[in-house]
Amino acid sequence: YAISLPAWLYMLLGNNISSGSPDVTSSCLMIQLFLTFAAFIMAADKPERAELFGTLLLLGAICLCVQLNTLGMVAGVWGVATFLLVLEKDISCFLSTRALAGAAAAAFLIGCWVYRGALISGYPLFPSRAIAVPVAWRMKESDVDRHREAVVHWARIPFGDRRTALEGFSWLRPWFKRVAAMDIQFNWPIGIGLVGAAALSLASWMEIRLRRGFYFMALLCVPLAVQTGFWLLTAPEPRYFGAGAWLFAIAPILALIAAQGSLVFLAAIANLYLCAVPMAGLFWETKWIWAAPDPRFPEIPQPGLVEVQNRFGLRYYAPTEGNQSFDSALPASNTNLSEIGFLDPAAGIAGGFRPMTENHAAEAKR
Repeated sequence: YAISLPAWLYMLLGNNISSGSPDVTSSCLMIQLFLTFAAFIMAADKPERAELFGTLLLLGAICLCVQLNTLGMVAGVWGVATFLLVLEKDISCFLSTRALAGAAAAAFLIGCWVYRGALISGYPLFPSRAIAVPVAWRMKESDVDRHREAVVHWARIPFGDRRTALEGFSWLRPWFKRVAAMDIQFNWPIGIGLVGAAALSLASWMEIRLRRGFYFMALLCVPLAVQTGFWLLTAPEPRYFGAGAWLFAIAPILALIAAQGSLVFLAAIANLYLCAVPMAGLFWETKWIWAAPDPRFPEIPQPGLVEVQNRFGLRYYAPTEGNQSFDSALPASNTNLSEIGFLDPAAGIAGGFRPMTENHAAEAKR
């Protein structure tokens, strides 16, 4: 944990932890998953490995349930861990009590998450249309696509042209310029990781017993590479990447410790020394966090609202200006609900909502 301190500090100081967004929680879970994975590949004791394997399964499932953009990291960790056990023919690890308990808990959590997707949208893997459940409240395919494209648009070019963001590769240049300007999230940790990898190369060339460090470094980088690829191909918003670059920064140090355990203290000090400058910059950039707030309760804006009725008889509140409804009376929406109606008109909002068709419009008129 001393070695991973920069990653924790980056996430807990560089983000708004009071926000309702799951970004901070998801990134902290990814750090813990990565550290547990590092402990797994370093473990020599079979019972310890079995316990860590079960923990990896459970942690991975929690990561997926909190935020789906961790799929690359989870798939990389699970894939490498399983590959190592198969390669070493350690079948007993799969059948251990800890591993089976972790697998059962992971299956239960993922099952609940899939059910939740089907319940709120009709698509277990929302916003993907890969699987659709034949239920009355299933969203229209065009609406699902619009939600997914909105996420991709925002991730690639916030406030930019929608067509540019969604078609071709012309979005890469403005996106790269935006990412390259983020020194503390990307430039510093990637630089530290490259320096650490070079130092590990030099040390292994000078000392044969340290050459195992390359093996561990390669294993640690596989989940990071898979996560990076998944992030780039789906929604490459920098905040979705979390502390991924900082995990790369600590990977060479973890690999060095795996090769020679007696270097733990020196490696931890060296890592903290390398990270001192960016951490100082982080403290300076986030100094506003430590400013004493005014002694008052937060004020929730009260936008002007108007009651609207669509052609299906649904009455809801909409803002007269802007696109925020905050904690308005229900039902309320900051967008036009022209194609939505009650799933059970007699139950009202308690019965849920559903997409409507022209047949429903005719029924509503009668």
